[in-house]
Amino acid sequence: MTGLVERRVPLGALSCAQRRVVERYLWLASAAVRKTCVVARANRAGREFRDLWQEGALALAEAVRTHDPARHGDFAPYALARIRFSVSRYAQENSCAIRVPYITQRRRRARLRASELDESPGEGTPPPAEDPSPSRDTLNNACVGDGQDGAGGGEDEELILADVPARRWEPALLPRVVNIGCGSPHPRRAHGRHDPDARAREGARQRRLEEVMGPAIREAVRKLKSTPGRSADYRRMIELCAAERWLIPEPEAKLPIRELARRLGCSIGRITRCEERFRREAAGALRERGV
Repeated sequence: MTGLVERRVPLGALSCAQRRVVERYLWLASAAVRKTCVVARANRAGREFRDLWQEGALALAEAVRTHDPARHGDFAPYALARIRFSVSRYAQENSCAIRVPYITQRRRRARLRASELDESPGEGTPPPAEDPSPSRDTLNNACVGDGQDGAGGGEDEELILADVPARRWEPALLPRVVNIGCGSPHPRRAHGRHDPDARAREGARQRRLEEVMGPAIREAVRKLKSTPGRSADYRRMIELCAAERWLIPEPEAKLPIRELARRLGCSIGRITRCEERFRREAAGALRERGV
């Protein structure tokens, strides 16, 4: 496999020989996507197959540029390892995103603008009552977790959780059906009916969430930290995740996972798996409290 990289070229260009090598080994990208991404193979992925394949093709081109036969040996194993890493990272970083076609976004924004113009108050008309329902962004981005009430963890855990200022928890954990695909106005506004008890029920539900959310998250953190066989670095990661992400409901105030991984010196996947375990623990605790 000598001579794959005949000379160094700029990042945005490939020589003719390198292009031929990329075309010869493009099947590695398809094999990597089908072998490493189970959800893509079952056609259940939020990302489309061609997006994952494109990431693999880009990794293949980069492998052609950097391959040195004397140091790296055969080209196929060298390229396949980098293709799998690139595809897995892309699938992991984009697994929670929901893509909407651009034309659908335009139509939805047009319907929303039309509904706002129809509902704009005229001269002498009192302003409409504030809708107590939480916004879609609040529901999608509020901290989702569950844990059980009970005795808290150690002194370090209590100190970290106590330093975080109290915040108003959004009701993202309650069973609720939200229609995010249609741009129609709220049913109560559309039909002119207003429920006088809606604000009182919303306040009671908010108070209930505030009562159970803190102990639930504290219990979930305690369970994760007390898992047998966990190292001190893992417990430190849990404490930092709780202080910088899990206890902060505002999405713009949360520390990004990439920055958190850089600060801890670990991979993004390790933090993502830790957050999945936290959500399962916290969800069980909230279900036990009847939330």
